[in-house]
Amino acid sequence: MNYNEILELAVKLEEEKKYNEILDSLGPLKEQGKDDIKWCYRYSNALVFFNRFKEAIDILEHVVLDYEGEYPYGHLLLGSLYYRQGNLLEGFKLVEKGMEMAKDYEPEYLWEFDHTLRAIYSGYPFSNRDNFKNTVLLKEFPNYDETIDADYKLVDANLERAKLEEYLESYDGEVVSFELCVNGRLSEKFRHLYEDTICTYLSVNKLGILKGGSTSVDYNNRLRESVIQFDVFSEKPNYKENVLKLIINNIVFPRGSYIKIDNEEKEIIKLKGYDVLALGIDVNLLYDKAHEKHSLDDAIIRIFHAFDDEKYDVEYFFYDETKDRFWIRFLGEDYHFMKKVVENAIKDNPLCKHPIILNETDFEDEE
Repeated sequence: MNYNEILELAVKLEEEKKYNEILDSLGPLKEQGKDDIKWCYRYSNALVFFNRFKEAIDILEHVVLDYEGEYPYGHLLLGSLYYRQGNLLEGFKLVEKGMEMAKDYEPEYLWEFDHTLRAIYSGYPFSNRDNFKNTVLLKEFPNYDETIDADYKLVDANLERAKLEEYLESYDGEVVSFELCVNGRLSEKFRHLYEDTICTYLSVNKLGILKGGSTSVDYNNRLRESVIQFDVFSEKPNYKENVLKLIINNIVFPRGSYIKIDNEEKEIIKLKGYDVLALGIDVNLLYDKAHEKHSLDDAIIRIFHAFDDEKYDVEYFFYDETKDRFWIRFLGEDYHFMKKVVENAIKDNPLCKHPIILNETDFEDEE
């Protein structure tokens, strides 16, 4: 196999998470590939899997720091490794530059850059994404390195944080804090859907950066409201209008959601929202062999066909699983109309015996 064919093989091996084989196949090409960013990325990414961080940094620094081409993943990986060292500012800058390149190269993968920028900004721990949780198994591989921190310098975390904050302020000016308060019983998993969307809009348009989020519960320990916090660069022209336009035009919210802006006016802006119907299906029925010929997909499709027959638009839907229920949530203009349609669509489906149907924008409704 020639050089390019081996690189293509490495891509397939990476998809299969065969990192040991990647090192074995790309290792002999080190001299030929040391100036090729694609070889450097593939080989270094495999090294990271085996905790060989210093080697990965040395290889990437040689080719990434002055690279101006169209391949952004070297910047993403090196920036992540700098972040692991505690070098927040340089890590942030590299990932930011990689994201600029990714806009035109592979925009569908911008979320990877967003997540890393958010991690650096918010102080989340570095994630060695595909590493085995069981390091005993990992140590059976000849490429594994136990001494992962042997050559790492200690850094002053507070100093690094201050440098990053200073960079962000000098780059985009002062920030104004926004809070998006999403009404409804969103688990943390589904709060991230909103967070990821907002993070992408803010980062791509250089309007600000996501800080994090939380979910509150009521006295019965039920999820009630999710709060998503983000900072917006206030020196950007029309910063408030642009952020609100992006959010309002591109995201669907439960009725009762609003945005708090910590500016001089301390504004609260109510968002157009929708009723949320939650359909809870007994989890045990999903795995009952007597019903195996019926699928959950069929039940959901039948519900959507019923909405189509009524010429009713469901703005958004998502699902979640708890200990005893599988929940499907629909956002639309009228809860009572949605309830009638859903009840008719599921009445003959054996998966949907004894369903629970809730109006999750009206917390007094407990049917």
